[in-house]
Parts: sequence; structure tokens; C-alpha cells
Amino acid sequence: MADLWVTFSVIQHHYPLDSKVTLKIEELSDAEGTYEYTEEDGHVICISNAVEADQRAEVLCHEYAHACVNGYYGPESSAVWGVCYSGLYRLIFGEH
Repeated sequence: MADLWVTFSVIQHHYPLDSKVTLKIEELSDAEGTYEYTEEDGHVICISNAVEADQRAEVLCHEYAHACVNGYYGPESSAVWGVCYSGLYRLIFGEH
């Protein structure tokens, strides 16, 4: 099991972003995780407190990939997100 806060630190070191990143654990009614960006708050990732502790790092990788590609609206945007998510996943969990 990957510790969430260690995972967050490792991800930020290897995939630094252009502004502040905040990670929150809170009640989410209809999602395992969310990602938002605003000029005021920067990147905000929320992980549902209902997600089991041993699954939170995977949700973090998923949401952080959205942060990495924030603002990219070009062709194949889903593929760009997928490549980023794959890199984050390999960084934390190794090959799958």
C-alpha cells in the first residue's frame, strides 16, 4: 500500500505543476475523486473519504493526470491524459 502523502510528494517532485496543488480528503457524494483549477486556488484535488486507504494513491494518480493536462484542448486530449496517467501510475506502482 502506498502512503497517500508520500505518493503526493513523489508525484509533485517528478511532475511539478505551474501553480500550487492542494490535496483534500473529504466527503464526495458521487465520485471517488475530483479535480478543479482556478486562478485563485490553483490545482485542487479532492479524494472521497469513502475510498479505502489502499486505493487513494491510485485515485490521486488519476486526478493528478487531469491537473497535468489542464488547459490542453487539442486533438486526442483523452490520449494525452492517458499517457500522463500511465506515467504517474508506473512511477508509483511500477509496471502493470
